[in-house]
Amino acid sequence: TLAGIAESGSVGCAACYKTFLDEISGSLHALPESTPYPGRMPRHYRLRREREARAALLREQMKQAVLAEDFEKGRVSVCANLPYYITTPILMKLLESALPFDNITIMIQSEVADRLCARAGKSEYGAITAVLAYYGEAEALFEVPADRFVPAPKVDSTVVRIRLYKERPYHPKDEALMFRTIKAAFEQRRKTLSNALSAAFGSLTKERLTDIIVACGHRADIRGEKLSIADFVALSDALY
Repeated sequence: TLAGIAESGSVGCAACYKTFLDEISGSLHALPESTPYPGRMPRHYRLRREREARAALLREQMKQAVLAEDFEKGRVSVCANLPYYITTPILMKLLESALPFDNITIMIQSEVADRLCARAGKSEYGAITAVLAYYGEAEALFEVPADRFVPAPKVDSTVVRIRLYKERPYHPKDEALMFRTIKAAFEQRRKTLSNALSAAFGSLTKERLTDIIVACGHRADIRGEKLSIADFVALSDALY
């Protein structure tokens, strides 16, 4: 499976720059032998301890692997089989690292892949989709059925390639404000955008927020899931 992911991510090709290949794995075999798993623990508690240990190990591996000085001599391609339960934190760590990534190719739970690749207006579209679209474009390459794994998980997987912009097409006046606007829009996604934003921007009345939304070319009752990343950039600039 990893070979297929690597091929999809163009890892190992004869390119004019150096490509790095890292596999991030949450398998139990990656845990230190000293990790304690008392055999008499209740199953639910033991599983929680295992998950916490895996997450701690991955955090340490990420600290050691994602260092800018390691990649000063060339651009970087990341190829990873991400543990389902910490997909978003690891992906955001990579996107926010400012390292010279060409692309990120990851195998993740199919449900998460649907969210990453969704378009504005779709039910799967959410905050992570909009934030990802700020950094690059996500494309679902192929599915990996659960029965291809031993032992088989309860969910299918999908390999997704994220091509990062070399020059971002979006230039918000305040990047932090843009991210804050996106987060607020989806924290209460069943509410209208004006109602969702009013909880995060208490200094602005709902009427003022509605006026700003309409001035940006949207209906007064629009919801956040309808806005593309370009729309969020324009909205955050209007809130600036």
